[in-house]
Amino acid sequence: MKFLASILMATLLATVAQPSAAQKFDMPYQLTAILEIMDKVTKAMNTIEKHCDLLPAGNILDSKTPTLAQDPRVIKMVADCKRQLKQKDANTKSTEALWLIANKFLSLTREEWLLLKSFAPDDGLVKKLLKMKR
Repeated sequence: MKFLASILMATLLATVAQPSAAQKFDMPYQLTAILEIMDKVTKAMNTIEKHCDLLPAGNILDSKTPTLAQDPRVIKMVADCKRQLKQKDANTKSTEALWLIANKFLSLTREEWLLLKSFAPDDGLVKKLLKMKR
């Protein structure tokens, strides 16, 4: 989920805050929009993390299926989490929107995932961030 989150944040930042040379960059409004989107995504991710029993599926990039959306482990994990959210009455528009985006990412091929993985922070930084969180 952390890997998906880093890719999602990079994508959101790239799409919301991309001023061209012809555009006038109005920092306060665009920054406010970015922060609002990040806040909503963070709340949805926290809801999913709190109410779902997400178990690591091993190294899912070693899957034999063409896309992760076709991997039985991923299908089961997503279906279980969606069911748990509905059972605990924690399903919101934000969590549904996050699943929509996740489904789009899961339709990527292994090669596309490895290419996008270049956006993710390196392991040393992730370990430092996790230590700071505790």
